[in-house]
Amino acid sequence: MTQVSETPAMGAGSTAPTDPVAPPPEQPQRSAHPVADRINKVIGAFGIPATIAVALLMIHTVVNALARKTPLGSLHGTLEIGAYWYMPAIFLLGMVWAQQRNEHIEARLAYDLAPRPVQKNFLLLGDIVSFVLALGFTWYGLQEALAKTAIKATAGVSAMPIWPTMYLVPLGFALMAIAIAVQAVETLRLPKRATHEQLAEFDEPHPTGLDHDEIEVQHDSGNGTRTSRLIWRLVVAVILVGCSVAMFTTDDKGTVGILGIVLMIVLMMLKIPVGVAMTVPALMGLYAMLGERATIGVLARMPYESTASWSLTVLPMFIVMGMLLSRSGVTEHLYTFAKQWFGWLPGGLAVGTTAAGAGLASISGSSFGMAYALTRAGVPEMLKAGYDKKLATGSVLFSGSVAHLLPPSLFMVIYAGVAEVPVGPQLMAGLGPGLVLVAVYMVAVVVISIIRPEMAGGGKGIARPRGTWSGRWSSLGSIWPIPVLVLVVLLGMFTGTFTATEVGALGALCAIPIAIWAQRGKGTVLKTLWQSFTDTVSTMGALALLLIGAHVFTRFLSVTGLIDHLVDGVSKVGFGRVEFLFLLIGVYIILGMFMDSLAMMLVTVPILMPTLAALGVSPVWFGVFIVVLCELAVITPPVGILTYVVHSIVQDPEVNVGHKITLPDMFKAVLMVLPWPILLLVAMIFVPDAVTWLPSLMSQE
Repeated sequence: MTQVSETPAMGAGSTAPTDPVAPPPEQPQRSAHPVADRINKVIGAFGIPATIAVALLMIHTVVNALARKTPLGSLHGTLEIGAYWYMPAIFLLGMVWAQQRNEHIEARLAYDLAPRPVQKNFLLLGDIVSFVLALGFTWYGLQEALAKTAIKATAGVSAMPIWPTMYLVPLGFALMAIAIAVQAVETLRLPKRATHEQLAEFDEPHPTGLDHDEIEVQHDSGNGTRTSRLIWRLVVAVILVGCSVAMFTTDDKGTVGILGIVLMIVLMMLKIPVGVAMTVPALMGLYAMLGERATIGVLARMPYESTASWSLTVLPMFIVMGMLLSRSGVTEHLYTFAKQWFGWLPGGLAVGTTAAGAGLASISGSSFGMAYALTRAGVPEMLKAGYDKKLATGSVLFSGSVAHLLPPSLFMVIYAGVAEVPVGPQLMAGLGPGLVLVAVYMVAVVVISIIRPEMAGGGKGIARPRGTWSGRWSSLGSIWPIPVLVLVVLLGMFTGTFTATEVGALGALCAIPIAIWAQRGKGTVLKTLWQSFTDTVSTMGALALLLIGAHVFTRFLSVTGLIDHLVDGVSKVGFGRVEFLFLLIGVYIILGMFMDSLAMMLVTVPILMPTLAALGVSPVWFGVFIVVLCELAVITPPVGILTYVVHSIVQDPEVNVGHKITLPDMFKAVLMVLPWPILLLVAMIFVPDAVTWLPSLMSQE
């Protein structure tokens, strides 16, 4: 069969959130001043063209895919228009909405531990650093756009004019700088002991009518002593200033690289957006090693080069498909289906939750969106049926740890861009391991329920829920859109009929009538469609900052020579393929305790790829390997954000139905999950062909 290739055009190179496709929660208005509100509305209007660009990309891609099957052939310049026109608009204008919604991906370990007055200092530091960086990209992006205008720059085989869209770089970053400035002013207006989150609570209509002084009194316990606040500020200042000064006073590039990595990690821990935390140390290091001209070149060209990529067009297509299905309520029927078909098994409700999670993941690739739906639907039923709270919440975590393995996986797409491998084969590579992991989880739940029946409601006088055949067939009728879309996506990619972007666009287009059908009679169709597309733009904006940061940081690492040192070090130690991969499992589990999973991927993959190539590790295989480890990072404390999300949801009395579920309970549930992905990783190491056989079939004629 003929394979339509879709090789990423990205160079080497962290959300949302950790989970970029999760529908963002409704954000309270952070601005307390009417002038700030008006400014936010004006600059927010620039996100509307980005929303239109998502719709145009979807329609254009579908029309081109269908036209290619006719004697007319492909539409002229489709790839160039998608890469150089639609994608910069979606990415760069979407950054404003991501900033306003506070959706840029952050790692905030040190921030959360600091006293509240120190947290305010960290917020201001992040605002200042982000603002200066945005101004730098604005100024030098404008100079680059003017230079390209002078020569009427074009790109691609169709000589597509790209100079007009290069103005999106200074426009997007200028708008982002304004949004950051508004945020910084609001930070300054915060009371002495309040954080952004407390201000958000204050801005919402509050039943007790609290004012700022009452907020201060209520949160006194988190302010720390004067000595502790001083120590926090001194330690952070010494590290930041010390690393910065040392980078400019040493002639050793390797030392500059290590200092840049330390500086990046510290900035990330202070709640500074990961993309900013990666970019700033990298620019400083490049300036220290190569001087002003090279640094200006990165500032001028990297934002456009990082976002103007056809391989990345698959991201908005899969995201909008997942958003449409989630917003329309189609995915809510999955739990009913799973309960009907698996409820008769020992631990059937937990088994059904895991199966439903796999179905949700196969459509949205979302850990958070899946966890939210399943926690609210499944946990109350399991608790009412006498299930142990650890098994009830653990079954949701089971599902969450497989979401990004099954196509469409945004982590897989992003990895494919970083590692420069074809998107389609990379997506298909995760299918087999993902299904195996789902099956292992389901078997594990059944075994646990047989060995310890009290954990699954056994022996408590509660009848096991059993589905009826009429209920089973009825539940099939309510979820028909999901298998249809899965079939479109998987068969389209596997047969090579369509590229990953094209099947994503087809899936997104098919999701629109499905959403309209699901919302019939509710009067919310237009609102659902609009929210799905705007949420997609905001998510893409959050990813834009990450991708730019990853590209800049990769350029920095290549100049330092640290990657070459790592390859030499591994060869000198004598590690083979198996030993090195086992070492990586331990390293990633430790990193996952302190770093966001997407950030972990983007920081480490560029460093490791040369070493893996020297050891004969397939980059497609390694994509599955690292995504499994990233899924572990999502649940592993102390960062393990999915664990905290589920814990937050189960505090709702309607969800916990009178059971107290503590954070230690959640950590015990995590321990039930951890062994199974690790076993899968071990099996993958010793049987690598089990991962790569399906992608290899795609390339056969």
